[in-house]
Amino acid sequence: MLEILPKSGGAVSRVKATCYDCQRGEVIPCEITRGSGGVWSANEGQAHAKLRAQGWSIVKGKLRCMTCEAKRKAGNAPPVPVAVQAVAGTDKGPTREQKREILELLQVSYDADAGRYRGADTDGTVAEAVRGALPGWVADLRAEFFGEGGGNEAAGQYADDLAALRQRCSDAFAAVEADFEALKGKVDQVRAVRDDLAKLEVRFASLAKSFDRRVGAKVGGGR
Repeated sequence: MLEILPKSGGAVSRVKATCYDCQRGEVIPCEITRGSGGVWSANEGQAHAKLRAQGWSIVKGKLRCMTCEAKRKAGNAPPVPVAVQAVAGTDKGPTREQKREILELLQVSYDADAGRYRGADTDGTVAEAVRGALPGWVADLRAEFFGEGGGNEAAGQYADDLAALRQRCSDAFAAVEADFEALKGKVDQVRAVRDDLAKLEVRFASLAKSFDRRVGAKVGGGR
């Protein structure tokens, strides 16, 4: 969603983009125009281009920040097929031995205080370490005895890095915009001085002609 922000004085027109998922806002400079009905509207093409440059996505009219877009893509990734060997208990859940091995691995790989796996471990990696186990069995045991969160430290760090990169891009973009506005102000000042100089040159030329006529008249009258 794009929201037109109030403009004061000589400030640049701006809009606020709101992430569809996390509701985080991002303010960017954007051209604002008035339609035939007197209604102000933002230049969506310009705003979307600037947002995409900062890692945002626009899918079916919904705006998503860099972090939420990464989560959306991760959620839409196809499931990884798991090769299951024929062992006793496959149809009815894990055997006692499988359950014991899964819990032992969870004890080492899952951080209950943080509510996520350590490192890059997942339900799938734990299942792969136990012969014939399924990720669903691991997920059930993990949720029952350790925690509901199925994420891991690596994914959390990735999200943090994305957020930091997004902030750096946003700060750099804002700095460039500020430098551009400052340069634009200097250009306007130089143009004003140039216009004043042009007016003075016209005035000087007019005075010079008047002076020449007067001198000529006096010289002609003295002959």
